[in-house]
Amino acid sequence: MIAEKPAMNEVGIDRAGAVLKALADPNRLRIFNLLMESDSCNCELGDRLGLSRTLLSHHLNVLREAGLLRSRPDAVDGRWIYYYVDRAAAARWRAWFDTLLDPSRIQQRTVYCGPEGRLNGSCAASAPSQLDVPSAGRAAISKQRTAVMTEYLTTTLDKFTFKVAADRLYSQDHLWVKPEGNLLRIGVTDFLQQTAGDAAFVEVTAAPGASLKRGDELGSLETIKVTLVLASPVSGVVRQANAMLADAPEAVNQDPYEQGWLALVEADDWNAEQANLMDAPAYLRLVRASAEQEMKKR
Repeated sequence: MIAEKPAMNEVGIDRAGAVLKALADPNRLRIFNLLMESDSCNCELGDRLGLSRTLLSHHLNVLREAGLLRSRPDAVDGRWIYYYVDRAAAARWRAWFDTLLDPSRIQQRTVYCGPEGRLNGSCAASAPSQLDVPSAGRAAISKQRTAVMTEYLTTTLDKFTFKVAADRLYSQDHLWVKPEGNLLRIGVTDFLQQTAGDAAFVEVTAAPGASLKRGDELGSLETIKVTLVLASPVSGVVRQANAMLADAPEAVNQDPYEQGWLALVEADDWNAEQANLMDAPAYLRLVRASAEQEMKKR
């Protein structure tokens, strides 16, 4: 029986996006590849891939939620669980992606927008391009965009360049703190993410509503190289964790100062807490000194 493939419509595309997102992490792709070859228990997978039990369990759950994996108990001892690829799902997605990437679907057609469209007389109502905007207007637009962009201080050592956002404060443990109204947004710095390596698992271990003292565990960061406990840079109450990190831990590497933030915390006494933090220039000096120490170890 041939498995029915998802339709090439918005629903099918959304479902395909979830599958691609599940397989986007290199470790999950490795797990899926191994399970395509044979069923396996989590201990065998962990040994072959060098992953901790916690991290492996997270990756297996993501693949199961995407509908790619199933599990079964051992026929002799039910305490043992084996994982395997859902054959019907594999056939369904193979057919769907074959259709998506079929070169015969590529069609030549007249361009209806942009300068070419206007030349063809088919885009009379299109918005003006930057070429149509007077130079004074372009300058004003550029100024507005610059005003909302985060400014960075940088330091370079050997082939590594580290960025420090100028609009926030920093802890000795390489976490940043940015006031936003009555809350503080907290995340890891560019220096920390570069030295730790590619994030495989990021968790805010302090639940919303939890009270923390400065130095208490706020979260954890696990990479192929290290597992780090992330100490809270302030005392206060956790109000929100960044939910996207559960499925996209790589945001910590790709955008540590914006999308890769960790948590929102309501400080007990923000005025007092600031005395324990560094401004951007001071932290930049710490980054430079820390980077030099790391280079000496090599």
